[in-house]
Amino acid sequence: MHRKFPALFKGFYFTGASLVISFSIIIFSILFIESKKVRYFLMIPILFAVFFISDAMTKIIHGNHSEIIAYRYSEPVVHLISGRTNYLLAPGEILKNEFPEREIKPVSIHFRLKNPVLLPIESDYSDQAVVKQGNFIFFNGQVIAVHKGRPQQDSGIVPDVVIVPPDQKQDVQCPENGIVVSYSKFYRKDPDTKKFYFIRKSGAWRRQLNQKLKK
Repeated sequence: MHRKFPALFKGFYFTGASLVISFSIIIFSILFIESKKVRYFLMIPILFAVFFISDAMTKIIHGNHSEIIAYRYSEPVVHLISGRTNYLLAPGEILKNEFPEREIKPVSIHFRLKNPVLLPIESDYSDQAVVKQGNFIFFNGQVIAVHKGRPQQDSGIVPDVVIVPPDQKQDVQCPENGIVVSYSKFYRKDPDTKKFYFIRKSGAWRRQLNQKLKK
């Protein structure tokens, strides 16, 4: 099911700045029509220039944005963002039957993302940005492990992020310099909040990543 979800985020969306500039253009246009004063007319092309510069800067910033987001949901739903390209990792049944549009749409609109590539947790996948092999996902220098009830270190790969499913009861060992992001219904007692993050208790988890500027 390595497909793009059709027509999820089509349309143009204003940022706060572009909305203010657009209203200002309308106001100065009305003022010029009513008063015929040149200073109001001159403000219109200036505001248009500011609008397009602001839009271009936003595209550059978003185009170099990279982030991992684990959304609050009944099952693991993980968003991998690399510029406008993005991937949605979740159980195949969720991607097929109850696509979590409400959770991911605000992020997709804000960062002007393309439609996501859907990655079922049960399947392997590989392209230039993401490699998923078994329980491991390699993305922008980060190793994400989906915990399956056995020690992750047995593979010899040390993950940066461990995703724990909701039915996991046993304690999960946190990797050195890593974090456990848990969807489990069973909380650890007095966990180190820097090492363990409980989605059900604290909501979505986010980690921004460094991404080199595109040439």
